[in-house]
Amino acid sequence: MIAPSDALSSRRLRFWLPWISALIFVAGLVTFLIVYNVGGIRNTSKSVPTKLTNKPAQQPQPLGRKVPLSKEVRDTAARWIIASVARANLAKSWDMTAPDLRRGFTRKEWLTGSNPIIPYPLGNSVGGIVRINWSTRKDASFEVTLVPKKRGSIKPQDFFINLRRYGTGSSHRWLVYYWGPREYVAVPDANASR
Repeated sequence: MIAPSDALSSRRLRFWLPWISALIFVAGLVTFLIVYNVGGIRNTSKSVPTKLTNKPAQQPQPLGRKVPLSKEVRDTAARWIIASVARANLAKSWDMTAPDLRRGFTRKEWLTGSNPIIPYPLGNSVGGIVRINWSTRKDASFEVTLVPKKRGSIKPQDFFINLRRYGTGSSHRWLVYYWGPREYVAVPDANASR
């Protein structure tokens, strides 16, 4: 059996003791910096005070009466996808995109392809509509499946697209105000590890 005084004089312990001490010091220093918010490490955003009220909560405005998805909306979406997503005609894309989605970009920046539209390598055709989320006289949302121009490592992908009707009467037009991929959660294949 090794006596305690012999354990402290062992060569291995004398080698590791400074490293262990340094590690404990660094952990303590980081804890101190976080607890006392030295250097702004901790989130210091100010919370917005909530005002209590006796009024009922505001309900979101209904989109309107449901209507079948019109051919005009489908055609506009297909032309926008080819112009914007496939990057076939970015000038046309700018004209077919709602101001909300163009916000923060100049037309010149948009035409360079530096815009928030997620590109996808498709040809001159758009895949089918997967699901209609809603369709009213002034607003529509649905999912489309895009199939790549060339099969390979890129797989077909589903995207959400939302369009809103701008203008009135015969001078109205539909513009795209949202475009985003549908996220799938990857489920591990139980047979892959066998």
